[in-house]
Amino acid sequence: MKLLLPVLIIILGIALFFGLTQPLLSSGSTADPGIAELKQEKEVLESALNTARLAAEKLTVLETQYNAITPEQKAALQNVLPNTIDEVRLIIYVQNIGMQNKTLLKGVAVAQATGAGGSARNAPSETGVALVAAGYEPVSISFTVKATYNQFLSLVEKMEKSLKIFDITSVEFSSADVKGTYEFKVAAQVYRQP
Repeated sequence: MKLLLPVLIIILGIALFFGLTQPLLSSGSTADPGIAELKQEKEVLESALNTARLAAEKLTVLETQYNAITPEQKAALQNVLPNTIDEVRLIIYVQNIGMQNKTLLKGVAVAQATGAGGSARNAPSETGVALVAAGYEPVSISFTVKATYNQFLSLVEKMEKSLKIFDITSVEFSSADVKGTYEFKVAAQVYRQP
């Protein structure tokens, strides 16, 4: 009898450990999670909190950079990718590029493009495809110019260095009446915000 009571207390202690304490330490049900599950959830939440803190810091840096942009710089950005394309101003802009190069552009035409694609010879550049994929809308422009090869290269360089994004999609040429002069038919795209 003296030995029975201590054995019963030990058995009762083991039963209490496995019945009450062990489920709290190991995984419990979703209604009553265990300590290990709570520690894992705490680690996940701390990781999410750190990610949110880093995102907030990045947002602060970006806001500072955005606020540092002057109105003149914003106007220049608006010129690169405008909200709308004024066809008359675009024609004048392209004509001015030709005038700087001392070449006369003829038959300048502007039309809203239907998308980024086209035939293989009219396919836009990688930049054009990326802009269309980002949601920008292409606007087609075409013109004809009579010039020497060097004058035409100079014209293309000026278009490349202009503030607008010109994506030349095709160039056709034929010889003109004057020796050394060619007639170039150029098709290009500019882009606007949707």
